[in-house]
Amino acid sequence: MKVFLVGAQGRMGTEIQKVLKKTKGLTFIGGLVRQTKGKLVNDLSMIDSTPDLVIDFSSPETFLLSLNWAVKNKIPFLSGTTGLKEQHYSALKKASQKIPVLWTANTSIGVQMVKDILRATPLPKSFDVRMTEWHHIHKKDKPSGTAIALQKVLELKRKNLRKPKSIREGEIVGTHRIEIISKEEVITIEHKALRRAVFAKGAVEAGQWLAKQKRGNYTMEDYLQSVE
Repeated sequence: MKVFLVGAQGRMGTEIQKVLKKTKGLTFIGGLVRQTKGKLVNDLSMIDSTPDLVIDFSSPETFLLSLNWAVKNKIPFLSGTTGLKEQHYSALKKASQKIPVLWTANTSIGVQMVKDILRATPLPKSFDVRMTEWHHIHKKDKPSGTAIALQKVLELKRKNLRKPKSIREGEIVGTHRIEIISKEEVITIEHKALRRAVFAKGAVEAGQWLAKQKRGNYTMEDYLQSVE
């Protein structure tokens, strides 16, 4: 399987390259991408064959360019780019009519498990809910895409929750803590990423699965259900 990586120079891109090189059956065929007059240009090597998968961990601006490129070339597209707006989600929905796409704010299996826990957790009115998330000082979006995704799960049970508290310090990979608090007790649900490799591994594994799917809009939950 030939993989093209958008955002290969970034922190996540570097980790994904390491996973690709270690995974049997996968070939990294290019990925150092820049924008020139609204077009994607591959600076690493000339691509002499069509990729089987595009993995995108870039920026909201480059996201649309890489998605359109994948649609034009009919290549499955997986992205973990955060900071997206409504126009990006609309573009994903439109693209899913032609190719398989999967966008997620977090590619770790552990975060998907936290979502399942939250879905199963009741939120009595006598309990307050508080979320705090920590990331490294280089992270631009605030709150993080993962915090927003977890908040959406919580708000299926209760509207108008307080916004997540976002802390940026040091080189923290990513920690998300949800506290459910009453006057008598506190329930704490926390996910802590110890290494960026956990996201890279999840992205590559989900990408391998996505490349075999029919056109459509998929989620990490779809992927995990298929491998249980």
